[in-house]
Amino acid sequence: VQMEIKKNIELFNIIDKFKKAKLDKAGLVNNTVLFVLAYLGVFYLFQIFTIIPAFSIGVKMMIYNSEIDFNAVNTAASDADLWTSADNVINIFGTPVMMTIVVVLSAFLFLIKWDSERLNMRRLLFWIILCGIVRINGNYIFGHMFNLWNCNLVTDFLKITYPSIVLRWIFIILAFAIIFTVFRAMSVPIKKLFNPFAANRVNNLLS
Repeated sequence: VQMEIKKNIELFNIIDKFKKAKLDKAGLVNNTVLFVLAYLGVFYLFQIFTIIPAFSIGVKMMIYNSEIDFNAVNTAASDADLWTSADNVINIFGTPVMMTIVVVLSAFLFLIKWDSERLNMRRLLFWIILCGIVRINGNYIFGHMFNLWNCNLVTDFLKITYPSIVLRWIFIILAFAIIFTVFRAMSVPIKKLFNPFAANRVNNLLS
């Protein structure tokens, strides 16, 4: 009973601290801008390196601000032949993944090795890593869970997720494991970014 009372008191103290905490408006704006820049940077990097190999082999596409549409224009038999080639599929949908991995790894190495005093630069690197991981793993995790053909084709042609359903779920679990491993490795840099042991940790966490 005493343990339960102690836990409840600690919980109420934490809640009370959050109620009294003040938003760091400048930090909130900076972080939001940095997140949007990182998200758009990773998104358009992915799009550009999808367009370049597709254009180089003559695949038809409709390019929008938010997506590249292959379905609406690849309707002829000759177009279908392009998608039966493993090389074409891997070039189109594998190239952006490889380029994003290069960018994420570069940002990761800079974040853990580069002891810069510029907090905003370290935050930008953190958001690039986050957005890159979500972009890569999200495409493949949800691609296989909801049968989105473009992501499925790469791993299916590579015989990683096809024809076995078990292989597909092993691949999805592995993708989650990669996310966990990367964020565990980033735990120390993240602590430096958000100062959890500083006196104003509640304000920082809330912001």
